[in-house]
Amino acid sequence: MTHDEALELKNKVAQMDREILELLNRRAKTAILLGRRSSLPLPEAFGAASRKDALMAIKQHNTGPLRDALLERVFVEVVSACRNNEPQGKIACTGPETSFTFQAAQSHFGKGAEYSLQSSICEVFRMVERDQAIFGVVPVDNSLTGPRHATLDRLIDSDLKIIGEILTPITYSLLGQNRDLSRINKVAGKPNQLELCRNFLNTNLSQAAWIELKDEAQGVEMVLQDPKTALLAPPQAAQVHNLSIIAGDIQDSVFNQTRFLILSKAQLPESGQDKTSILFVAPHQPGALLNALAALAEQGINLTRIESRPIRDKPWDYYFFADLEGHVEQPEVQQALASLEKCVSLIKVFGSYAKAA
Repeated sequence: MTHDEALELKNKVAQMDREILELLNRRAKTAILLGRRSSLPLPEAFGAASRKDALMAIKQHNTGPLRDALLERVFVEVVSACRNNEPQGKIACTGPETSFTFQAAQSHFGKGAEYSLQSSICEVFRMVERDQAIFGVVPVDNSLTGPRHATLDRLIDSDLKIIGEILTPITYSLLGQNRDLSRINKVAGKPNQLELCRNFLNTNLSQAAWIELKDEAQGVEMVLQDPKTALLAPPQAAQVHNLSIIAGDIQDSVFNQTRFLILSKAQLPESGQDKTSILFVAPHQPGALLNALAALAEQGINLTRIESRPIRDKPWDYYFFADLEGHVEQPEVQQALASLEKCVSLIKVFGSYAKAA
């Protein structure tokens, strides 16, 4: 390639960059107008279903050479930047910024969104309920350790709707200053993290004592003060705390996933691939739970999850939390819920939302 040919290509790239910039700003202006003038609530205009439809369209029209996965990440950040221009576009989730909840929120809403990190799941609910945030992201269950009871308890009392879900793989790394495993004599981590990495620790760090932490900051301070101490933490904590990753992906199971819910005040329309989350209480009589499940089965509704939770002020009575396929606006789901209502003492619909990819 000659010098003139290279210069011509560089000029073409520069022109395309200017065109991309112009399109990005036009998109941002259109998104602002949509947020201000649309009759749809803002969660519906920018919700999980809209995001899913847009990502599907990108895959359908992508002719390469850029891969779909790469374009999806770019698109998430473009939407995030546009939404960040809107008032009341804040997203509440539990912190710190190294937490898996924050990582899940960023994977869905992008790094350019405005986040409000809260100290508890209850505070995330309060932020959205008081209109201090338009979305909330909270963990609801884990493939290995089960449900997050704090989220289930708040769903019972709250009027917020579930408008989406995020599935996030849970991985852990060993962080520190010393890369020589044989010189590490202490491993600090939260109790559940230590248990989830027990096999690696017993095999590779049998000489090291386990130090149980209340929070990650405590462990970072220990590592900075003592090179022979290592911290067990999510991999994103390495960059935040300027630590080295001594070993990565050290969790015992590669199937460890946490499911997070996206909360808001508005219910979203059908996406075509939806699920609905409900709560019900079955009366104390023979076959009551069987009758409740039969009411769903008779309408051809597939139940994908069910679990019980004690009712606080009624000893030995239980709430049943369930997920079923379909959207609450679909006739067959409406009929199934109507049948279910006849054979239970309480029913509550938490929301219908697009299934996580």
